[in-house]
Amino acid sequence: TSSNAPARIKDLVDWEIVLETTEVHEILGTLQKNHRWLDALPELLPSLSSLLLEALDLMRQLEGANDRSDGSYWHQPSIAEHPQNQKFRDWTALIDLTRDAFLATATVNAERARAEVDRWLTCPYPLFRRLAFFAATETDLFTADVSLQWLLADQNWWLWSVETEREALRLVIKLGKTLAT
Repeated sequence: TSSNAPARIKDLVDWEIVLETTEVHEILGTLQKNHRWLDALPELLPSLSSLLLEALDLMRQLEGANDRSDGSYWHQPSIAEHPQNQKFRDWTALIDLTRDAFLATATVNAERARAEVDRWLTCPYPLFRRLAFFAATETDLFTADVSLQWLLADQNWWLWSVETEREALRLVIKLGKTLAT
């Protein structure tokens, strides 16, 4: 018997987000040693965030992402550099670029870095929460109260979501150090 239910995209096609270059992760490794590149990163932060958002919006259209799940933790377990990040997917280079651009911006223009994190928090995907938690963990740009509000937003969803688990726990550890004894 045939069903009248419409087919889902993921039942019809197998898709992958790829970038228009080869060996993107190797290229980025080389660029990280270039001082001119590092100096340019703060100017690139808004554009890199937008590219990452566009990639996730495309994934949403292909039924691979939504407001509560984008699978980014599976493809890149840590926002920070980490051996678990296997770099099998081209699009995860956008995460690395956005992270590096944020860190570069935070050292030269704290207000611009804070503004970008505020922008991330308006994006509907867990990956941007992960980036915000990373920013709060790795810098002193945000107060403990603000960071805690982020963790407890949406009825504590982000604190307990597997999608944000690594960065949430790292932020909880940092916040724990600020508690009065």
